[in-house]
Amino acid sequence: MRRLCRADGAALLVALMALMLMMALGTALVLTTITETRIASSYGAGIEAFYAADAAIERALADLRTTPDWGGLPASAATSTFVDGPPGGARTLADGTTIDLTDATSMVRSGEGPRWRLFA
Repeated sequence: MRRLCRADGAALLVALMALMLMMALGTALVLTTITETRIASSYGAGIEAFYAADAAIERALADLRTTPDWGGLPASAATSTFVDGPPGGARTLADGTTIDLTDATSMVRSGEGPRWRLFA
């Protein structure tokens, strides 16, 4: 019979350690890819929201350019042609959630100074 020497099994140990290292690197690569995909998706959604808000502002400004006296706008009932209902109350968004415009604008409606209201 042959006696086992101390070096027997070392190759198996080295192979298992290399396999564990490759698994750790693969896991890190997958997690990094998932994170980068989420970042890119969030960035795209942010850019889309920015352009939508910019377009809405441009549309409201086009209506304001045709108004001869801006000083009377807060007290009057004039609204933009870019409206989807009364200037306040609840709205249903595209994803099904709702937003209450009266609550969202209550901070600028209260306090001292001019009374603000939604135009568009």
